[in-house]
Amino acid sequence: MCGIIGSFANQEKINKELFFSAMNSLDHRGPDNTGLEEGIIKDFSFIIGHKRLSILDLSERGNQPFKSDNNRFLLSYNGEIYNFMELKKELTNVGFNFNTNCDTEVLLNAWMYWGVESINKFKGMFAFAILDKYKRNLYLVRDGFGIKPIFYALNPERTKLVFSSEINSLKNLIGSKIFLNNKKAFEYLNYGLYDHEEETFIKDIYSVKQGHLIEFNFKEFINYKKKKWWNPKFETNADITFNEAKNEVKKRFLDNIKLHLRSDVEIGTALSGGIDSSAITSCIRYLNPEIKINTYNFSSENKNNDESKWANLVSKKIKTNNQTLKISGEEFKEDIEKLVILQGEPFGSTSIYAQYRLFQRIKQDNIKVILDGQGGDEVLGGYDGYPEEIIKNLIFKKDFLKIPIFLKNLKTNQELSNKKLLTLLAKGILPRKLLNNISKSKKRNEFDWINFNDLNQDSNEINYFKIDELLKYFNGKNNLRNTLYRSIDSFGLSSLLRHEDRNSMANSIESRVPFLTTDFAEFLLSLPEEYLVSKSGETKSIFRESMKGIVPQRILGRKDKIGFATPEFKLVKSLINNIDEYIDIAKDIPFIKYEKTKTFLNYLTSSEENFDWICWRIINLCYWMKLSNIDLII
Repeated sequence: MCGIIGSFANQEKINKELFFSAMNSLDHRGPDNTGLEEGIIKDFSFIIGHKRLSILDLSERGNQPFKSDNNRFLLSYNGEIYNFMELKKELTNVGFNFNTNCDTEVLLNAWMYWGVESINKFKGMFAFAILDKYKRNLYLVRDGFGIKPIFYALNPERTKLVFSSEINSLKNLIGSKIFLNNKKAFEYLNYGLYDHEEETFIKDIYSVKQGHLIEFNFKEFINYKKKKWWNPKFETNADITFNEAKNEVKKRFLDNIKLHLRSDVEIGTALSGGIDSSAITSCIRYLNPEIKINTYNFSSENKNNDESKWANLVSKKIKTNNQTLKISGEEFKEDIEKLVILQGEPFGSTSIYAQYRLFQRIKQDNIKVILDGQGGDEVLGGYDGYPEEIIKNLIFKKDFLKIPIFLKNLKTNQELSNKKLLTLLAKGILPRKLLNNISKSKKRNEFDWINFNDLNQDSNEINYFKIDELLKYFNGKNNLRNTLYRSIDSFGLSSLLRHEDRNSMANSIESRVPFLTTDFAEFLLSLPEEYLVSKSGETKSIFRESMKGIVPQRILGRKDKIGFATPEFKLVKSLINNIDEYIDIAKDIPFIKYEKTKTFLNYLTSSEENFDWICWRIINLCYWMKLSNIDLII
């Protein structure tokens, strides 16, 4: 895992001092080696840099930027191609010679042989930049899920392009004032949305979207075109039986674990005690009965949110070296500045802090690679199983009599109250647009703390998020599968992966996510929906069955979903006594009414009943703007 960075400029010198400063800010992503290549292509000068975290082929031969033998191609790459051995064999058979044992050389040779089509052959996580000096093209490529990040900025004159693995580094590379993207502030505060598209919280800085590539051409000006290289194919495989599907899921997941264990350094797992992380850890033991496994979990002081007993159960059953982490409100206050800076942009909740501290603990043991269960819920039909989508499916099929049967089974299976069932029924029956209007919290409007009209008044210039953007994922049928695809494609998974990348790389750790390979996701999303979530509402039904005999049965029988949950209310409340320190910049933000916002925050933290996550979002946005020196477009 690494950090990549680059700068291209036409008829102007690249500020090397600025570039080195920006590249050095990526030290945490790659502390093992620093590489640099510079040159001129026609009228364009360029510098491409790399920070290496050595995982495969620890020798100097794997250092980057990596050049082709004919010096035509230059590669700066962040990620892992897990099936590089198989691709290396294929390329060797057609005449390629290899000088290293790393996936970097395989990636570059695959690109030289297959071109853009090579991306579809890669099973892994990646963000890379390939410069083709002959064609004067630069390609920025991101993996199908967006596990690894890459940001870029192009000046209005299209004479200067910069890119980097992290937004903080890119800000340094730009070297001029940066401004708040009002649209993103609006979406974040009003909807809790972020990381679902190319735009970032900083105006004119963009993220390459997951599953996309951008081709920049350097002639007199910089022209570019975007392409979505991964368009998932998941037509329903109605002929496959449940038993056949169960066996195939088991085989594919074990194959994924084997690939994700390829490393020349020691590996551990983040073990929450949920089904996904327990399956990863248990499969490692199943495949390697004698291997030492280091596991790490988080223990919440709130017993209702504490999964440590489940993690300890798994650890004891399969014999791992398990470490448990606890955190306090005082520690959170000490670390909040560091956390807000390293995340680069605002984020959704304080649970990200628990994850950060967990990686910090892992670093103490000099573990450089961790396997994590991120993405399991999105590809398997986890969380609550999206029962409202199943109800919509039954309505579409006009199976109205099956709805009360489903609700009855759901109540038993997930131990739900009648009130919760009625809420789910309403979500399944009512139109999505109406639900969106109903869901707006009354708390957010009672105090008149923000002027959304002022923030949204420039709607002709800025295309603010509309609920209609969600509707493109739905066609009246297959609502469950389309919901899962939506969470993979834009709304949900992308933010979780951002948190994990920044938290792990801040501690120079590579975090691998075995659930997220494109072929595995496509296979799961092609299954009949009731294989993912059963007719009785059991989540991850096919996966639970496939893991029998590998994962402890008590884990497979769990009905709750917690994860690394922090005492959100307590942690946010710990900041309120010094609230001016975090939100004083709001005095200068036209769309936030400072005194009313303070009153609003005090109300939200007066009791757990009043608490709303928007409380954290207000604090986070303001404090991030203050720490990042973000200017306002007024």
